[in-house]
Amino acid sequence: MDLKIKLGPVVVLVFSVLNNLSAEGSIGRKQMRTDLNPVTFLKKPRHNPIVLVKEGKPQGYICVMKDLTGPLKTAVEELAETVELTTGARLPVLQKEIKKPALVIGDCPMAASNGLNGKKMPVEGFEIKTAEELVFVVGNDEPVAEGIISTGPVWGVIEFMERFVDVRWYWPKEHGGRSLNQKDELLVPPVH
Repeated sequence: MDLKIKLGPVVVLVFSVLNNLSAEGSIGRKQMRTDLNPVTFLKKPRHNPIVLVKEGKPQGYICVMKDLTGPLKTAVEELAETVELTTGARLPVLQKEIKKPALVIGDCPMAASNGLNGKKMPVEGFEIKTAEELVFVVGNDEPVAEGIISTGPVWGVIEFMERFVDVRWYWPKEHGGRSLNQKDELLVPPVH
């Protein structure tokens, strides 16, 4: 009786996992989910880290390559705010202009020359790639259906904040749900 009580949850868990695997037909072969974009890490470029904030002072710019409207505007405002709250430095936001060192958001000829094209990415897809003194956040922002536009660049900005600014959101920030770690530098290592 004691053994049955102790092993009961384990048996149920194993049975449940096996049941789910066999229901999806994935026992014995790898099955890829088609409802999520795959995460891939590509060979990173070779260059020095991009310094956006040093000793609490802005060194770089946030350069947005399209009009700031809707979700992209909200994401860029949150980015500027979280960088300032984290480092004490407010990065200037430029539109349709690149000044180095830069965090470049959106498609542009310079991103294309570095192999990034949002139109060729999957819906809601994005890439973060660095080059000398540049961090590119490029994503698919093409129409998906009438009145619906992919928000790949927005997801890219959120990923940048989580990975490099070290921000997390657990519930609405208005209720204290945003977690920040203080630092006096914002360095982005070579990534792709």
